Amino acid sequence: MNERDNELWKQSLYDGDRAESTIAHFAELIRADERERIKAANAPEIERINVHLKSLEDAVLDEREACAKLADEIDPVWESLSFAIRARGNT
Repeated sequence: MNERDNELWKQSLYDGDRAESTIAHFAELIRADERERIKAANAPEIERINVHLKSLEDAVLDEREACAKLADEIDPVWESLSFAIRARGNT
């Protein structure tokens, strides 16, 4: 076991006096620690992806609005079309 695992083991010993309880608590501490380590290691990449997704969503909204404006300009009869195009972005 590494130093961090030893710390978690010592922490789990205070969870009760039964061996099953200690082992189960130790396993949960290890899982939680590993989840946090993975999240921290991947945080920059996740943030980069989220920024990219936001820019794609914004581009889709801009394109949708451009199409709706074009429909408005072509023919006022198409107003229901531009309404439908805009409504598509609100779903």
